[in-house]
Amino acid sequence: ECVFQDGYTNDGWDIQFGDGSREIDAVEHNASDTGSWVVPSDGFSLELRYKGDDNDYGANWVQSCSAYGTPGSDPLTECPETCESIASDCGGTNTCEPVDGECNCDFYSTGYYPSCTRPGVGCNQCAEVRQVGECTVDWLKNGTDSYAYYSWTVDSPSANGGFFLQYFDYESAGNCAGGVIGGGPDSECDVSVMAFGDLAARDVIFDQYSIVDNYYSGNDTIGGFVYAIEAICDDDVTGSYDSINEVV
Repeated sequence: ECVFQDGYTNDGWDIQFGDGSREIDAVEHNASDTGSWVVPSDGFSLELRYKGDDNDYGANWVQSCSAYGTPGSDPLTECPETCESIASDCGGTNTCEPVDGECNCDFYSTGYYPSCTRPGVGCNQCAEVRQVGECTVDWLKNGTDSYAYYSWTVDSPSANGGFFLQYFDYESAGNCAGGVIGGGPDSECDVSVMAFGDLAARDVIFDQYSIVDNYYSGNDTIGGFVYAIEAICDDDVTGSYDSINEVV
């Protein structure tokens, strides 16, 4: 039989375990002469540091590392860092989730992504996707060979990021009625901003330049886009490109 009175506060409770009328064990939070006790955050439990510790003393209890405790598992003597434990504001308008201690990095609207280091590790900070600066293109010809050399700048380095390049090519020129280039981003003869889902991982560029040989040399009016992306950690893969900024 376990008796636990519902409605207790985080810093005022007691619990008894018994077999019929025989008490087996009892614990009272903040009982006299039991030392200092941890007051857990809402949704978290208290657990013994080690199973053999005397449960009468507050110093032997710690807040569980995760919400709702760890029933059936050994206690963790050291909790992994969370956005709460390191006082991370998660950056921008992102939020720290108190239940799991991870940052809610809304990259689709804020440009921030979870900055974890490997899969399965909680992300306790958000980092901003790099901002692409100036992008230039040089039209070059060497004998019978011709190509375009694109280069761009970024505001910070990245170990897990890359770029996508979108430009006006021969195929695009074939869609131009009467050979007239332009018409706006909704035209079939222009370069429109691509949706994130249309960017393929196989097209990632890891340098800050790209050389292409299918540019349309007759185009001198339409620019293109460079998209900066970051690989973020998932539970089951090494990374997926899920964050993006762009520059014209």
